[in-house]
Amino acid sequence: APFERIRALARHVRAPPREAAPASSSPARSPVLVLGERVRAALERGEPVVALESTIVAHGMPYPANIECALDVEGVIRANGATPATIAIIDGACVIGASREELEKIARLGAACAKCSRRDVAGVIARRETAATTVSATM
Repeated sequence: APFERIRALARHVRAPPREAAPASSSPARSPVLVLGERVRAALERGEPVVALESTIVAHGMPYPANIECALDVEGVIRANGATPATIAIIDGACVIGASREELEKIARLGAACAKCSRRDVAGVIARRETAATTVSATM
């Protein structure tokens, strides 16, 4: 049950044909939809997960203040009993629950990182770009 929404999303997000996942693959293992381990575990246990957009990390403030702020926000969420799931597109994969290394990549790219709204998602994936998501793409 916790993965129903993710499976629904996975049906609409596909890799280019040469990398398409088999129809039986789990959305957590899809080449274009990647669940972070902590997010996956929280969903399996039925625990709350808080989705976070990543544009604030890339475009909201300069490095290193941006990564420090992102990690602080994630810490506050954890301290209140939920699992943070910062969402970004990394090398053409929609990452739900970006790792520290992935957050660091976006933070260091800063303004050079693409800014991805809902309308941009397909193109960013097809071009295998790295992009920070806006609220609309995150939802």
